[in-house]
Amino acid sequence: MIHDLERKIQKNFERYTHNEQILINRAIAPKVCASITPLDQNIEVIEGSDKFLLHADAYIPAGEFIGVYKNERFKPVTTHFHDYVELVYVWSGGCSQTINGKEYQCERGDVNILSPMAEHSLGVTGEDDLVVNILIRKEYFEHCFYSQITSSGMLYNFLIDNITQKKESSLYFTLGENEIVRDAFIHIIAELTWPSLGSQQMIGSYLTILFTELLRRYQDTANGSTNTSPQGYRILKILDYLETNYMDCTLQSVAKLFGLHPNYLTMMLKESTGKSFLEHIHALRLKKAKVLLKNTNMSINEIILKCGYENANFFYHKFRQEEACTPAIYRKKTQES
Repeated sequence: MIHDLERKIQKNFERYTHNEQILINRAIAPKVCASITPLDQNIEVIEGSDKFLLHADAYIPAGEFIGVYKNERFKPVTTHFHDYVELVYVWSGGCSQTINGKEYQCERGDVNILSPMAEHSLGVTGEDDLVVNILIRKEYFEHCFYSQITSSGMLYNFLIDNITQKKESSLYFTLGENEIVRDAFIHIIAELTWPSLGSQQMIGSYLTILFTELLRRYQDTANGSTNTSPQGYRILKILDYLETNYMDCTLQSVAKLFGLHPNYLTMMLKESTGKSFLEHIHALRLKKAKVLLKNTNMSINEIILKCGYENANFFYHKFRQEEACTPAIYRKKTQES
């Protein structure tokens, strides 16, 4: 079944778009062909430059969070920005991409994730060079995606924050024939191209699978094909450790374990995630407290101890800061809903 779906997508991508047909019929040299044509108010020329700002409404249907767009062949795509998250997937063949001034020679199976405002351009692509873009409004991660991965913890938050909150951020994955990623893209593209009953739920599920697999590849490699920096890799290892040991670890113990000065560890975390060591610890402890409040009949004092807090007053203070109510009220609201 998956092969039939893949072939169907392949045939759809191979069909010439209107612009591709014009290029073929007129035999226009790529270098003199306009690579981006402004569409109404949705593509904005950056004043004083030849760069474009692409708006989500030009490519993503009204009322939808996600869209799909096949990169048109036989011409370059000049430098541009966009106000949405873009996943660039090399379906077949290859292409040259320049992201934030760095050039990548991409092959089949490679994935680039571009944050809003990342600077991006593509070289000329040929007949067999099929590149597909999955376009995602930033709001999707706030309203839909986070609700699907709330139990997955800080590593997900780190990845998603990296592509939604950090200006001009990008992640590059050389994956080759990764069947999980390929299968996810096939289903996402199919549901976007030929929507049916439950398509949005299917797309959400396959995006979760896709990001999980990309997160695994990001975490697995420090300096290899995922282009992960040593510091980025170390941050992921630290976050993974905190996720498991937040009950009893200290700044000093974690810094010693990873061969860092405590002050430097705090600075690294703050710079990479926006939260200090203690903020991460409290977030994890409060997350566990909320789970226990919602799903058990344990007393609040028992929960306080279970979550690693020795000072009840401090726990109540942190809880009110986050939820704007007492633990007892939170329990009542969540157990009644």
